Amino acid sequence: MICEGYFHAVVREIGQQVEVWRDGVLLGTGYAYLEPVFDREDQFQPTDLGLRRRETQICYGQATLPLDPAPGETLVKAGGDTYRVISSHAVKEGPYRIFWRVYLEWREEDEA
Repeated sequence: MICEGYFHAVVREIGQQVEVWRDGVLLGTGYAYLEPVFDREDQFQPTDLGLRRRETQICYGQATLPLDPAPGETLVKAGGDTYRVISSHAVKEGPYRIFWRVYLEWREEDEA
């Protein structure tokens, strides 16, 4: 598919390598472009122990990444950070998946 090839070339150039994990098992690796989302909600939210950082990202990932919605917790690891998958949507041209658009939430390591 031509569009998938263009996306793959661009994301390899401007993106970064990521790993997709589900329930502690590495499902696959590939390239994705992550972009911070600042206009959705406050970046710090109150908890019982004080403020907690809440960073969200939009991730545009290769079509070959295993990001299908499935039971269990899906994580994306990129650049030393870990993100929980909130939602994922396959962007398609006809029956062909071109890339993934994924909404991520930053996850602190002690939450693991």
